[in-house]
Amino acid sequence: MIWQETADVAVIVMLTQTAESGREKCHQYFPLDVEGEAFPLDPIDETDAATYTARGSIKLLEADFDESSRSTIRKLLLTYGEKSKTVWHLLYGGWPDFAVPEDENCAALLELIKISNGKNPIANNPRIIHCSAGVGRSGTFIALEYLLTQLDSGALEESKDEEDMIYDVVNRLREQRMTMVQSEVQYQFLYQVVREQLLKKKATAVAAAGNGEPSPKLRKTTSRAFFSGGREGSDAGIASGTSEKVRQDDDITPGAP
Repeated sequence: MIWQETADVAVIVMLTQTAESGREKCHQYFPLDVEGEAFPLDPIDETDAATYTARGSIKLLEADFDESSRSTIRKLLLTYGEKSKTVWHLLYGGWPDFAVPEDENCAALLELIKISNGKNPIANNPRIIHCSAGVGRSGTFIALEYLLTQLDSGALEESKDEEDMIYDVVNRLREQRMTMVQSEVQYQFLYQVVREQLLKKKATAVAAAGNGEPSPKLRKTTSRAFFSGGREGSDAGIASGTSEKVRQDDDITPGAP
């Protein structure tokens, strides 16, 4: 998938450890030792001469721990035959399964979103976001990044009073993959973080205006009832996997906010 679906520079965001609480969560698919041998890879599409590639390899070029995102950032070289591409691998370990990052780990997650975008050379180049099952932590990461993009662009303030963009985003994700944003606490986490970021935006607007008042739209948005934790009755619906029929006019993907 990385070889076939991404540009010459690819980005992987890994939101799980390979093992947690004594249980294997993810196969060790990347090398850990810069001085060690490259991981061998099987050929792609051996049955199709048109797309067949020779055996490949993946080599670790460098690895550093980034304090701001609390992530291990690895630069990998993926090679098939005579062609190669760079793969940035960002491993974030501050997110327990079925739960949410807290305190400094939450701030680190927001920084991870920025770094993963910064490593991506093309806006429509899809990043690979994964955890263990690929729905809980991954779904929450994708939803949160999309919502923060809407906040930055002003789209959230432009939404109507009766609209709950967070609720709609989770539903739209679940139309594409079941149980995205897996637990109720992950769903509530989206409201919590978006509200905190919206209040920061309000404070910045107040400081910039110099008159103690943000714009009417921003003031109106920060007072909305849905920031108390979700549409009435929606928490149970999201947690149980039910979904209303919602718009499907565009996908929500990490590569296309």
